Amino acid sequence: MKASLAVQLILIVKLVLCINCDSDSKTSDDDKCEIHLEYFQESLMQHEMWAIEMFDSWTKFQSGALFGNRVDFGNYEQCLDFHHESNDSRVGTINTQHCLIYYEATENIEAFDWYDIGSILRQKHLRLGGGVCLPSSCSATRIQSFINDFIKSADLRLAKDYDQSEWCTIGEREAFKTIDIVCM
Repeated sequence: MKASLAVQLILIVKLVLCINCDSDSKTSDDDKCEIHLEYFQESLMQHEMWAIEMFDSWTKFQSGALFGNRVDFGNYEQCLDFHHESNDSRVGTINTQHCLIYYEATENIEAFDWYDIGSILRQKHLRLGGGVCLPSSCSATRIQSFINDFIKSADLRLAKDYDQSEWCTIGEREAFKTIDIVCM
């Protein structure tokens, strides 16, 4: 199980560090996003606290997925409250957006390997969801491309019916209603 956890953490870190993934959808509008992602990568590798805090808000592979725990939001509040002002004028201010991603195994059916998250999801016919915290300068299209480019190495893909633009929140929170609080 320790190897599985290590694989999961490596996948999450690779997702963050997947700056130069091939993508046909990359446009000049995403230049600021690319700068922010690169700066985040460098800062995370240097153990700068702001980058660690941003990464800390991400979901990790949830426990109990085989028993019905299919979505882990990460730390939604921590992500939306995040703000970093860089001294580098090229970077400027980094605000974040919380995105809920849903992913599933690809149809590539090969030998079953319990260390491969895609194999586990395919074997159990699961679709999981998790929260990620990315710069708000990144478009929904770029986030979708960014995530798909990376997770394919784990034999995963974003769910076919997934629309990223519907699942990202940029600094706006709906106030909880009384019934929401009671149900929590």
